[in-house]
Amino acid sequence: MAALIDAIDVKRKMFVELENVPFYCLEAEISTPTARGGQTLVRLKLRNMLTRAVFDRTFKASDKFKEPDLQTVRGDTASGSVTKPARLETGIEVRVPFFIKEGEKIKVDTETRQFSGRA
Repeated sequence: MAALIDAIDVKRKMFVELENVPFYCLEAEISTPTARGGQTLVRLKLRNMLTRAVFDRTFKASDKFKEPDLQTVRGDTASGSVTKPARLETGIEVRVPFFIKEGEKIKVDTETRQFSGRA
Protein backbone atom coordinates (compact mmCIF):
# COMPACT_ATOMS: atom_id res chain seq x y z
CA MET A 1 0.00 0.00 0.00
CA ALA A 2 1.31 3.46 -0.91
CA ALA A 3 2.19 5.84 1.89
CA LEU A 4 -0.04 8.87 2.41
CA ILE A 5 1.46 12.36 2.62
CA ASP A 6 -0.35 15.31 4.22
CA ALA A 7 -0.54 18.40 2.01
CA ILE A 8 1.22 20.46 4.68
CA ASP A 9 4.20 18.05 4.55
CA VAL A 10 4.75 18.44 0.79
CA LYS A 11 7.99 20.29 0.06
CA ARG A 12 9.85 21.38 -3.07
CA LYS A 13 11.32 18.58 -5.19
CA MET A 14 8.89 15.99 -3.80
CA PHE A 15 6.73 13.67 -5.88
CA VAL A 16 3.02 13.22 -5.10
CA GLU A 17 0.16 11.39 -6.78
CA LEU A 18 -3.09 13.24 -7.45
CA GLU A 19 -6.01 11.58 -9.29
CA ASN A 20 -3.74 8.64 -10.24
CA VAL A 21 -1.20 10.92 -11.97
CA PRO A 22 2.33 11.58 -10.64
CA PHE A 23 3.26 15.21 -10.01
CA TYR A 24 6.53 16.96 -9.11
CA CYS A 25 6.31 19.85 -6.63
CA LEU A 26 8.03 22.99 -7.94
CA GLU A 27 6.94 25.32 -5.12
CA ALA A 28 5.11 24.94 -1.82
CA GLU A 29 3.66 27.84 0.15
CA ILE A 30 1.79 27.53 3.44
CA SER A 31 -0.67 30.26 4.41
CA THR A 32 -2.03 30.32 7.93
CA PRO A 33 -5.01 32.61 8.53
CA THR A 34 -4.96 35.11 11.38
CA ALA A 35 -8.63 34.64 12.24
CA ARG A 36 -9.62 31.94 14.70
CA GLY A 37 -11.07 28.87 13.12
CA GLY A 38 -9.58 29.61 9.70
CA GLN A 39 -8.09 26.69 7.84
CA THR A 40 -4.42 26.46 7.01
CA LEU A 41 -4.04 26.33 3.24
CA VAL A 42 -1.18 24.96 1.16
CA ARG A 43 -0.55 26.41 -2.32
CA LEU A 44 1.40 24.01 -4.52
CA LYS A 45 2.90 24.59 -7.94
CA LEU A 46 2.91 21.14 -9.53
CA ARG A 47 4.27 19.66 -12.76
CA ASN A 48 2.39 16.76 -14.32
CA MET A 49 5.04 14.10 -14.98
CA LEU A 50 3.10 12.66 -17.93
CA THR A 51 2.18 15.82 -19.86
CA ARG A 52 4.83 18.18 -18.36
CA ALA A 53 2.06 20.78 -17.76
CA VAL A 54 2.52 23.13 -14.77
CA PHE A 55 -0.31 24.50 -12.63
CA ASP A 56 -1.03 26.07 -9.22
CA ARG A 57 -3.54 24.52 -6.88
CA THR A 58 -4.57 25.20 -3.28
CA PHE A 59 -5.26 22.39 -0.82
CA LYS A 60 -6.34 22.16 2.81
CA ALA A 61 -3.48 21.25 5.16
CA SER A 62 -5.22 17.98 6.03
CA ASP A 63 -5.64 16.81 2.41
CA LYS A 64 -3.71 13.64 1.70
CA PHE A 65 -1.70 12.52 -1.33
CA LYS A 66 -0.42 9.10 -2.29
CA GLU A 67 3.27 8.61 -2.77
CA PRO A 68 3.69 7.67 -6.45
CA ASP A 69 5.48 4.50 -7.49
CA LEU A 70 8.31 6.02 -9.55
CA GLN A 71 11.74 4.82 -10.55
CA THR A 72 14.36 7.48 -11.11
CA VAL A 73 16.49 6.37 -14.08
CA ARG A 74 20.54 7.17 -13.13
CA GLY A 75 22.67 8.42 -16.02
CA ASP A 76 26.27 7.50 -16.87
CA THR A 77 28.63 8.84 -14.23
CA ALA A 78 32.29 9.68 -14.42
CA SER A 79 32.90 8.99 -10.74
CA GLY A 80 33.63 5.33 -11.39
CA SER A 81 31.51 4.15 -8.46
CA VAL A 82 28.92 2.59 -10.79
CA THR A 83 30.44 -0.21 -12.85
CA LYS A 84 29.50 -2.91 -15.32
CA PRO A 85 31.34 -6.05 -16.45
CA ALA A 86 33.30 -5.90 -19.71
CA ARG A 87 34.95 -8.79 -21.56
CA LEU A 88 38.18 -7.86 -23.33
CA GLU A 89 39.52 -9.29 -26.61
CA THR A 90 41.90 -11.43 -24.54
CA GLY A 91 38.97 -13.04 -22.71
CA ILE A 92 39.63 -11.29 -19.39
CA GLU A 93 36.57 -9.83 -17.68
CA VAL A 94 37.02 -6.54 -15.79
CA ARG A 95 34.61 -4.06 -14.19
CA VAL A 96 34.48 -0.72 -16.01
CA PRO A 97 32.50 2.52 -15.42
CA PHE A 98 29.20 2.92 -17.25
CA PHE A 99 30.56 5.66 -19.52
CA ILE A 100 32.84 3.15 -21.30
CA LYS A 101 31.18 2.01 -24.54
CA GLU A 102 31.68 -1.17 -26.54
CA GLY A 103 34.70 -0.94 -28.86
CA GLU A 104 36.59 1.64 -26.74
CA LYS A 105 40.19 0.90 -25.80
CA ILE A 106 40.97 0.87 -22.09
CA LYS A 107 44.00 0.50 -19.83
CA VAL A 108 44.10 -2.44 -17.42
CA ASP A 109 46.50 -2.71 -14.48
CA THR A 110 48.37 -5.96 -15.15
CA GLU A 111 49.05 -6.69 -11.48
CA THR A 112 45.49 -6.27 -10.16
CA ARG A 113 43.64 -6.88 -13.45
CA GLN A 114 41.47 -3.81 -12.81
CA PHE A 115 40.37 -0.94 -15.06
CA SER A 116 42.78 1.99 -14.81
CA GLY A 117 41.54 4.40 -17.50
CA ARG A 118 40.92 4.98 -21.17
CA ALA A 119 43.71 4.24 -23.63
